[in-house]
Amino acid sequence: MEPTTSNNVSLESKPAEPVVKKSHKSHKIIITAIILLVVIAAVVAGFAAGYLYAGVKSPEQKVTVQSAVCDDLVNEYIKASTGTTFNMAVEMNNLSQKVPNNDAAKNDPNCLFIKLYAAYFFNNNYSGALAYAKEIKTLLDDGKSLDVRLPVFGSIDGMIDVIQKQVDVRNEVQPGGSSG
Repeated sequence: MEPTTSNNVSLESKPAEPVVKKSHKSHKIIITAIILLVVIAAVVAGFAAGYLYAGVKSPEQKVTVQSAVCDDLVNEYIKASTGTTFNMAVEMNNLSQKVPNNDAAKNDPNCLFIKLYAAYFFNNNYSGALAYAKEIKTLLDDGKSLDVRLPVFGSIDGMIDVIQKQVDVRNEVQPGGSSG
């Protein structure tokens, strides 16, 4: 016999019904919110890291691209050029020799700058330096950019003018006009 009260109401417990029924709609909203937060975080991280840019450019402005072929060599260059060493010429020549001899390096103005610097300042190879400077100018005109830490004295056009004067002086001094 079941326990009863005076009003014949059963005291047996019944399973409680859920207060809120979870539907598929609430699951979709949660999943969508998580995906949206991940996308927003990725976009913010992209802007913070410099991979994304939102801005307005005028038609005459060019978008520049930084190459990464010689990043390690640029870091070594900065270290060697700011250090106090008696062998700076040797270090710069060694760096110049480390520049890869492939198409990627030939299309990286940073690689060419290291070769230009060694040729001009440490080997007196003015015509070689001039060739590198002209290649760098072509790459810059095509939208590539130099690492901002590299010492471009004024502008690449100014560097070309200075180097060209050195080539001209050497051609005047040496009979037969050979330079090197």
